[in-house]
Amino acid sequence: TVFEVIVDQATVAIGATVGTISMLVDPETLALVAIRGGNAGTTDRWGTYSVHLNTPASDAARTGEPVVVIGRDTLDSRYPDLERAAEGERSIIALPMRISGRTIGVASWSFPGRRHFDGPEMEFYGLLADSSAQAIERIRAQESARHADDRLAVDD
Repeated sequence: TVFEVIVDQATVAIGATVGTISMLVDPETLALVAIRGGNAGTTDRWGTYSVHLNTPASDAARTGEPVVVIGRDTLDSRYPDLERAAEGERSIIALPMRISGRTIGVASWSFPGRRHFDGPEMEFYGLLADSSAQAIERIRAQESARHADDRLAVDD
């Protein structure tokens, strides 16, 4: 799927060990639509989840703001129930995927070590998330138009 291509390519390109895309299916619910790396069964356990859960992705979806967590100690204190996708020191970013200021999903990446993200790097990741959102919306619009054309052809 387009989600898998985006998360696979982006995760490798930015040097993350785990990457996910979760899309809003309604204002209260996210669906994990793609993952690279992580633990077996993650997709089943996180198929859909509330934007009110205590996770970086939920926080990014709910607030529309990036979430940055540097180090295992900070991760464990802010998100004690979060499943560990990888062992050791980690740094996580969760970025809202926005179109015209509207959040449609969240791109999240986990990096090894205590990685500090500077302003230009965070700007790049934000552009990556928003560009991904635009690509997803374009594909959705094309599919919707194709389905409408198919319905019109059947009606003729």
